[in-house]
Amino acid sequence: MIAASPQLIAACTAGRASIVDAVAPQYPQTARDVDAGVRHVTVRVIVGPDGKAASESVIVSSGRADLDNAALRAAAASTYSPQRFACVALTGSYDYAMTLDPQKSSGTTISTAPCNQAPHEARAVLLAPRIYPDAARDLGLGPLRVVVHAIVAPNGRPEQVTIARSSGFGMVDRAAIQTAMRSTYTPATDGCNATEGKTTFPIDFVP
Repeated sequence: MIAASPQLIAACTAGRASIVDAVAPQYPQTARDVDAGVRHVTVRVIVGPDGKAASESVIVSSGRADLDNAALRAAAASTYSPQRFACVALTGSYDYAMTLDPQKSSGTTISTAPCNQAPHEARAVLLAPRIYPDAARDLGLGPLRVVVHAIVAPNGRPEQVTIARSSGFGMVDRAAIQTAMRSTYTPATDGCNATEGKTTFPIDFVP
């Protein structure tokens, strides 16, 4: 069997994890009662491929556990855009710096720009090497095309691949499904957040 080279089929972009909707921390009454004043906290958020906070930790403390915990809760409740490389959403980190001010009903939050990414459907961006079946070559079938339909998870991995249009030969259709399962995708988004999506695309086999 001869494997065709990987095929780039869509343009890709890269970027670090970023915050989309920053939730402001609530200044706790326990700190207000002792006149703790204005404090600063920075929380490091591990952002999963789905854009959700996977974990939070204080990297710059206010010096008070109640204020640090308020900052952790705000970071966990915020929404994020995941880190991306070669169109694939990855796990990344984001440092959320906050100022907690007792003169406000909730602490001030960092300034964030609105999400400016247009929603888009899932798509295949890099096809895995296509292996033309030996049996098809022996039969002299020549070039063949299969159209596949893939359901893509928010992390960019294919969850399911089915045949949308068959080549007419089961061995070639099975090779197309295997190719699609090994290929690279970018997930669908509703703006800056990755969601489950679907895409349909052709896979060509050349002996």
